[in-house]
Amino acid sequence: MLLNKLIYALPGRFNKVIYRAILSYYSQTRSINFRGLSLTLLPSVFHPKLYLTTETLLDYLLTLDMAGKAVLELGCGSGAISLYLAKHRDIEMHASDINPHAISGLMENATNLQVKVDTYQSDLFDDIPDIQLDTVIINPPFFDNVIESVDQYAFNTGDDFQYFKKLNSQLLSRKEQLGVIYMILTDKCNLDKILSHFDESHYEITVVKDIKSLGEIHFIYRIILL
Repeated sequence: MLLNKLIYALPGRFNKVIYRAILSYYSQTRSINFRGLSLTLLPSVFHPKLYLTTETLLDYLLTLDMAGKAVLELGCGSGAISLYLAKHRDIEMHASDINPHAISGLMENATNLQVKVDTYQSDLFDDIPDIQLDTVIINPPFFDNVIESVDQYAFNTGDDFQYFKKLNSQLLSRKEQLGVIYMILTDKCNLDKILSHFDESHYEITVVKDIKSLGEIHFIYRIILL
């Protein structure tokens, strides 16, 4: 889409202009097509094709054997990945998001697509029950900016990467319930600062995929709690 191309083509000084365009785009309910799935996107919910990390992460996940496994998409946004996997893979799908509009839209889309996705409105793991999970999928916010509105949860970590500080604490506290974690980041974010939250004494982190896409490099990390 045109907005997607502009995001990658324009210099950084135009970020505020781009963000205003994104806010305008997010301000109304939209019907979108994601890989053959007809989805309703409610206002303030992250568009799965606005940036390209959703597509990159899903492509990688489809190479994995997850048959019969319990999978959580933590911070699912539109839920496009969860819905696609629930539709095309034999898995127990769970999805969460802090944005209530994201969860409402996901539930509506799951009903329309006749798929089962257990959903949780939750700030990271705060309101997710104690369940055993074989796989956790994370497409996180990247930028260490203050969060001032609900739509910004998809982009901003809060000041000084608060998102990753909390994520680290909660992953460690749920260590016995979690299997492998897959997280995507890009070279447009502060990789060193983000990865510093995953100390090697507690985590084994491996880059399992890197791919260049429209001027940035996506990195998919496999994270295992030690």
